[in-house]
Amino acid sequence: MKLLKPLLTLTLLFFFVSFNLVAGEHIGIGTHFGIQHDVGSLETFPYETLKPQMNTIFGVSVKSDYKYLFLQIGIDKTFLLFSSDVTGSNTKLTKSNIQYLSIPVYAGINFSIKDRGKFFLGIGGTYISGSGTITTTDGNLNFSTITPAYGFLTGLQISVTNDLDFTIELEYLQGSSNPVTNTNPTKTWKDFPINYNGNRYYFGFRYYAI
Repeated sequence: MKLLKPLLTLTLLFFFVSFNLVAGEHIGIGTHFGIQHDVGSLETFPYETLKPQMNTIFGVSVKSDYKYLFLQIGIDKTFLLFSSDVTGSNTKLTKSNIQYLSIPVYAGINFSIKDRGKFFLGIGGTYISGSGTITTTDGNLNFSTITPAYGFLTGLQISVTNDLDFTIELEYLQGSSNPVTNTNPTKTWKDFPINYNGNRYYFGFRYYAI
């Protein structure tokens, strides 16, 4: 039952976005690679020493342009580069490995840069299906969460050919799950949510089939 609401929402969103994408004047299919530093936003956590987690991201997207407007839907999957290492007298947290799959949807504005490409800015959101392991002095916890998040996407498309663009993007998302474990040595209740806040940096290519 916990998955029913996000699955229904994504199903309705898929059909809505698909209808609008097909109606667009120009439809581009893109692929991108990216990186996220400090996965889990542990730099805001009480610690004495911290090596932040870092993920790479691979994704694909479909972008439909309507003159100065655009609509974009995609799918992103993370892959671990480095897990975090944490030490501190005020926390039981020692390590984290947070991975996720997300389906972001954005709508926004294109700003043409003569015949060289375009700058774009959009707002939107996603459901994040997260999983991984949180390690504390009490042991390992394997978690699985479904978390809504919202944010913005901005970037540049630089024309390589008439049909192919090189893309540079910045995505910011904000969203966190309910607490999944306890990390405070002076308390007994769960106080540590899975935090998906932060920037993602991408580069890739987009091919305009239409």
